[in-house]
Amino acid sequence: MEDEQQPDQMAHEAMPMQSEAPHLTRRQRRQRRHHKKILLLVIGGAVLLVLLAAFAAYWFLVRDDKASQAKPAATQSAKKQTVAAPVVDPTPVSFKSTKLNIEITHRKDWVLKESTDGEITITSPQTSYTKADGRATTGVFTVKLRKGVPDAMKATIEKSIATRDSEVIAYAAPTEQQRQYTNLSYVGIQKDAFNFFIVTGSTELKTGNALAYTLPLDGEFYLVTGGFGNPGTNLGFETVNKTSVDSSATAEAIKIVESLKIY
Repeated sequence: MEDEQQPDQMAHEAMPMQSEAPHLTRRQRRQRRHHKKILLLVIGGAVLLVLLAAFAAYWFLVRDDKASQAKPAATQSAKKQTVAAPVVDPTPVSFKSTKLNIEITHRKDWVLKESTDGEITITSPQTSYTKADGRATTGVFTVKLRKGVPDAMKATIEKSIATRDSEVIAYAAPTEQQRQYTNLSYVGIQKDAFNFFIVTGSTELKTGNALAYTLPLDGEFYLVTGGFGNPGTNLGFETVNKTSVDSSATAEAIKIVESLKIY
């Protein structure tokens, strides 16, 4: 019959197919698996090292970049603080002027200058004050002393108005050539504002009084004034709020006036 097979043929088909390559021994298979594990570990370690190196490089680059950006800002901030910080030194310093025949005492942190014509200016460190329009600002307080009143200064004084009543101050150690007490008057170019104080001697002013024709500004008149800002040659002090009269800078300037000795 056609579906009958020969025994030899059936035995041949029942045998499994064999690989052309010889079988590996159990020991060889273990060694191959062991080698594969070592190879995988080496490759994994190399990849990990590469990743760590890349991360470290990125971190250092980012940190250095941030540090370089922050450094100028910090330096600039430190410079601002250095410039803004006022020098405070209350040590008293005496100065004698042979041109004006006077002597005055001021704090060491106030700067004194004497011009060739004998005018003395003493300026404070930077201080805060409020302008007449309500704006807060910073600047210096200036005390000015001279003998004789130029026309430009005279014009400023004569158009000024007393912003409060004069007050009597006493010189700390007056000489025989000067009075012991004098009037200190606070005046402004406009109503309800303060521009400068001025020593008015025996002349006492009330709030609202005009200075025009009230002071003997000619001859050997000693002009002693003080106010905020740099007054220039015409007593162009800052126009500030009247409350600035009671500032610590004004009080220190009045101490300078009270130290005046006239020889």
